Amino acid sequence: MNIKLMSNTERSIIKQNEADANKKVAMVMFFIFCIYSFMYILNLIGIFVIPKKIFTFAYITSSVILLLPLVFNKIFSPDTIWLKSLYILGTAVFLFIAIVTLSYHSVVVYALPIAVAGIYFSRREVLYSIFLTCVVSVLGQIVSYKLNLLHDANFVSFNKMIIFGIIPRVGTLLAFAALLYMVTRRSSKLIATQINSAEKIKKHNLETVMLCATLLESHDHGTGNHLRRTKEYVNYISLRLKANGIYEKELTEDFIENLVLVSPLHDIGKASIKADLLDEARPLTSEEFEIIKKHSLEGYKIINTAFSDDGSSLFKKLACEVTRYHHEKWDGSGYPDKLRGDEIPLSARIMAVADVFDAISSDRPYRKAMTMDECFSIIKEGSGTHFDPLIAKVFLESRNEIISIRNTINLSLS
Repeated sequence: MNIKLMSNTERSIIKQNEADANKKVAMVMFFIFCIYSFMYILNLIGIFVIPKKIFTFAYITSSVILLLPLVFNKIFSPDTIWLKSLYILGTAVFLFIAIVTLSYHSVVVYALPIAVAGIYFSRREVLYSIFLTCVVSVLGQIVSYKLNLLHDANFVSFNKMIIFGIIPRVGTLLAFAALLYMVTRRSSKLIATQINSAEKIKKHNLETVMLCATLLESHDHGTGNHLRRTKEYVNYISLRLKANGIYEKELTEDFIENLVLVSPLHDIGKASIKADLLDEARPLTSEEFEIIKKHSLEGYKIINTAFSDDGSSLFKKLACEVTRYHHEKWDGSGYPDKLRGDEIPLSARIMAVADVFDAISSDRPYRKAMTMDECFSIIKEGSGTHFDPLIAKVFLESRNEIISIRNTINLSLS
C-alpha cells in the first residue's frame, strides 16, 4: 500500500506500528549480540572448536550489523519507512556471515530474518525476508564449502551438503515462513480493523465539532464565519511552522489534523453567555468584559465533560487546550491562568494568533474591521508580549497567503 495515498489516520497508525517494531528489532538484535559475545568468549577459551581467526572476523563484522539498529534509531526517527527493509537486510547479511564462518553451528539463526520481518506485520516484508533467507542460506553453505570452512564431518562432499544440508534447511525455512506469513496476514487484518475504527471515531469527532459550531453560530451571529476563517489560519500556520522546522517534533500530522479539527471549538464557552451581551453594539464595561472572559473556562468545562478519551485522547487534549488557553499571552498577562511563554500549550499559541487576527480584521457590532496594514501591525507589535515570537514571525511572513485565505472564505460565504 502506498503510504502517500493513505489518510492521516492510516499513516499515523502504520508509522506508530513501524516505530514500535523498529525499537523491538533493535532490542532483539542487541540481545543476539550479547549471546554472540558470550559464544565468542567460549570459543576463545576452547569450549568450541571453531578457528579463532575465523570466529573473530565473524564476531567483529556481525557486531557492527547487530548494533546498527540501536544507532540508526537514534540518528533517524524510529518510524522512518526504509529502516525496516535495512534491518531485515542486516539480519540476512548476519546470517550469511554466520553460515560461511560458523557453518552448521549457526542453525538457530537461520530463521532470524523471517522472524524479524514478522514483527512488522507486513506481508511484503515477510516475502522479502523469505527470499533473502533462502538466497543467503544456499550461497552461504556453498561459499563455506568452497572455502573449506565446514566444521561438520557429515558433509564431506558437495552432493551430500546439498542433499543433507541445503535442501532440508530450505524446506524447514519455507515451512516456518508459510506459518509466519499466515500469522502476518491475520495481523494485517487486525490493523485494518483498528484503522477502520479510528476513522469512524474521527468522523464522529468531526460531526460533533460541526454540530457544536452550528449551535454556537446560532447563538452568536458573528461566530460562524470567524470559526471557518480561524480554522484555515490555524491549518496554514501549523503547516508553515512545520515546513520551516519550527516545533517540528510537536507538529506531527496527527497533531495538526486534530488541532485543525478542534479549532472551531475554541469559543464554545460563549454558549454559556447571554446572546444580548455577545451582540452588544457598544464597547463592553469592565464588568461585562469579566463575564465574557469566563467563556474560556466554561468552554474547557464543556469539552472536558462532553468528550471521552477512548481512542482519541489527542483530540480531547487539544480541544481542552484551545478552549481554555487561547486568550493566554506570551508575557503572562492573559487569562484565565496567566500562563507565560512555553507554559502555554503550542495549540493555544497557534490559536491565539489566528483568533486575534480574525477578530481585528472583521466587523464587530461595536466597530468596523481594521485595515490589513493595521491588523498585521498589531500582530507584529504583539510578538514577544501577546504572541509566541516564532509563530508571529511565520504569520507575518505569510501575509499574502493569509489575506488570500481571508478573501477566499469571505467570497465563498457572501
